Amino acid sequence: MRDVALTLLLLTPAVFCHAQDASTDRSRRKLPAVRLAGEAPKIDGILAEKEWDSSAKAAEFTDPQAARLAADQTTAYLAYDDKFLYVAFSCADAEPGGVTGREVVRDSHYTRDGARSAEDWVEVSFDPFLQFKEFTRFAVNPLGTRSAAFTGGRAGKAEWNGDWDAAAKKTPTGWTAEARIPWATLNYPPPKDGKTLAIAVNFSRFQYRTRTRSLWSDTGLQDFGDRVGRWEGVEVPRAAFQPTLSLLPYSLSVLGGVTRQRVGLDARLQPTPDLTVVGSVNPDFATVEGAVQNINFSRSERSVEERRPFFLEGGDYFRAGQGFALGPLFYSNRIPHFDVGAKVFGKLTPADSVGVLVAEDFNKRTDAVVRYQHDLDATTQAGFFGTLKDERGGDHAISGGFLGGTRRGKWGFSTQLLGSDGTNAGGRGGNGNVQYFDGNSFTSLQYKAVAPKFGDPNGLIFFNDYKGFSVYHNWGKEWRKGAWRSFN
Repeated sequence: MRDVALTLLLLTPAVFCHAQDASTDRSRRKLPAVRLAGEAPKIDGILAEKEWDSSAKAAEFTDPQAARLAADQTTAYLAYDDKFLYVAFSCADAEPGGVTGREVVRDSHYTRDGARSAEDWVEVSFDPFLQFKEFTRFAVNPLGTRSAAFTGGRAGKAEWNGDWDAAAKKTPTGWTAEARIPWATLNYPPPKDGKTLAIAVNFSRFQYRTRTRSLWSDTGLQDFGDRVGRWEGVEVPRAAFQPTLSLLPYSLSVLGGVTRQRVGLDARLQPTPDLTVVGSVNPDFATVEGAVQNINFSRSERSVEERRPFFLEGGDYFRAGQGFALGPLFYSNRIPHFDVGAKVFGKLTPADSVGVLVAEDFNKRTDAVVRYQHDLDATTQAGFFGTLKDERGGDHAISGGFLGGTRRGKWGFSTQLLGSDGTNAGGRGGNGNVQYFDGNSFTSLQYKAVAPKFGDPNGLIFFNDYKGFSVYHNWGKEWRKGAWRSFN
């Protein structure tokens, strides 16, 4: 009897800790799919009585920094029909007078530096492919200003992005928001069982007054994508997607010593929900506002933000390399002008993504970029990258190689192994990076080797002729009360 009692005594802390962990672990949460049977909600920012009663309800938002439920809670609602997804948020605030909305420019939440931390907002994110890396996001602030960031990257062309509705209202207890999102704005694979689909989903909120970001499915302080929620049993509409071709011709009068007429064409074809083709003939990039470069001292070439629509469309499928490693392996500002350009990007299968770009300046040069990635699982990827520049009677260079990475729990590893050849280029460049993620801290140990003449013709390699180790460690902390609120 004493042995039994001793055994129970020893097991009690373990059982208690397990139960406690289970009760506080609010990651990978599940939400049932609810198809609207009656009248659709009116998108006016007012959560009318019984209007959202039949929708799926996502409650108990977590504050990852405090590792507990957020002090001011949020409830999200999600439903759908054959044409739209319907989303609503009810945001409680102990001091409703502190609810703040500033931005009135559409998409500013994702395109303006600092916008995300300067006001209250709510956001819903979707990943129909369950790859847990790229999410299509929709955000609304208390003024009802809409912002969207689409999977793969989109240019600022409303004709191509599609439209969606949203509204918000301040209330005596906080604020509310509603949104109606067309199915046609989302890319999604056909259901495996022919009937339903599971979609990765999450809801998040930022409270400006307390600087608190809370989430329905807790992705942790490192924001691991595989910890988002699952929206299960979704009957995606069969008629939501139709192959589409969009043509945007332009005509521009250029005044100067001699008046000239410029004409051109932008085209976008989406043959499947997963694949997109973009073309541009005689684009006039002079009409695109350029990014402002700072004048701070730098030992290497600076990276300037890309603003040209042709390169922004599908830009995520061509993004490779990291600034703390070799540098961006594709830096589109290397291609100043072209007469004809085309790119294909998207998913060949749910686990295989591809991007191919060709730009032709008939008088000067040809440029090409290719990137392929295969997702072995939610946290492991492998693929290759290559780029080419061929100048008429001048520089010819090519580079390419292997890219890969994985994460298991708190440990991660990534590598880039590339070679180059050309008129003024030759040799290899690569790195191996071990990372450790633990709460508010991040540690990286990297070995990097770059040959003196290694060249990436359409990339931005910060330093050549380099070999050695580097260690980086970051630790930060936030507090919800007191005069000292954060440290990094």
